[in-house]
Amino acid sequence: MKINLLTNEKWWGGNTSAGVQMPYAGFSENLLGKNRGNQSIPLLLSNRGRVVYSEEPFRFEFAGNELHITDALGEVSLQVSGDSLRDAYRYFVEHYAQPSGRIPDPLFFTQPQYN
Repeated sequence: MKINLLTNEKWWGGNTSAGVQMPYAGFSENLLGKNRGNQSIPLLLSNRGRVVYSEEPFRFEFAGNELHITDALGEVSLQVSGDSLRDAYRYFVEHYAQPSGRIPDPLFFTQPQYN
């Protein structure tokens, strides 16, 4: 998948540990098995209201005025919602990340958790 970047468009997402490189420019990452010891998600959000998401990992690269999505293990979608990073995030939460409404097992709150 090749996505042409919009004027003044900036992107965030992927690995939380890549935060210092965000917004991305001239950056690439392979989310398959590479989480840099931290959380990762096959999700990219733009300040122009665009969302790139998959249930499975993919590789992404920002090169020039394009975003390239390759090596995807599942379907990758590009959605547009509004015109801001906030709009993109809200779209993602509403369509892909709704809370289940269930409370986790009390053991998670009563015993130490080691990560």
